[in-house]
Amino acid sequence: NPITMPIGSTQQFTATAYDQFNSQISGVGFTWTSSIGAVDQTGLFTVGTSVVLGTVTATNGSASGFAIISVVAGAPHHLYVIPDPANVMVGGSRQFSAIAFDEFNNAISGALYTWTTDMGTVDSTGLFTAGFIAGTGTVTATCGSVSYSATVNVLAGALDHVIVLPGSVTLPVGGTQQFTATGYDVNNNIITGLS
Repeated sequence: NPITMPIGSTQQFTATAYDQFNSQISGVGFTWTSSIGAVDQTGLFTVGTSVVLGTVTATNGSASGFAIISVVAGAPHHLYVIPDPANVMVGGSRQFSAIAFDEFNNAISGALYTWTTDMGTVDSTGLFTAGFIAGTGTVTATCGSVSYSATVNVLAGALDHVIVLPGSVTLPVGGTQQFTATGYDVNNNIITGLS
C-alpha cells in the first residue's frame, strides 16, 4: 500500500487489526470491499478494465483500513499512427505520432515506438523526411508485438520542365499527329493534373 497494477492482474491483500494501544489483535475477520475491480472475502483483488485510481478496504465493526490502488493500462494490443494518410512534397518533412492501446482500449502512456518507412527516412521521434522520388509508401510504428502503418504520399515538386512527344515527326500535307506533353519536377518526377 500503495500499489500500481496493470489491467487484468490480481493481488492478494492482507489486513491486520490493532487495539487502541497499537497492539496487534489476532484471529480477527474482515469484510473486504473495493471501489474498483473486484475483491473476494479472502482479500484477493482482481483489477477491472479501466485505468483508474481506487481503494481496497478491510472492515471489522467500526474500524477499517484501505490500500490505494493505481490501475495502469495493460500490454499493447493495437495502435494508431497519425496523420493517415499524409501528403509530403519530395524532400519535405512531416511529423508522425503514435498511440498504443491495451485490449480494453485504454491508452498506454509512456509507450516506446520503433519507426520505419519504405519512402525516405524516419527518425526515432517519428519525423519523416521524403526522398526525391514521388510515390506512395508507408510510415510504420511498432510497439512490442503490434504495429500500424500509415500511408504517405510523396508528391512531385514544382514544375521544372516539360517534354513533348513525339519529339520529331514528318507529316504529309494535310496529315495529323497527336502530341502529348508531360510536366516534370527538378527530380524528374511526373507532375499529374497539368494542362
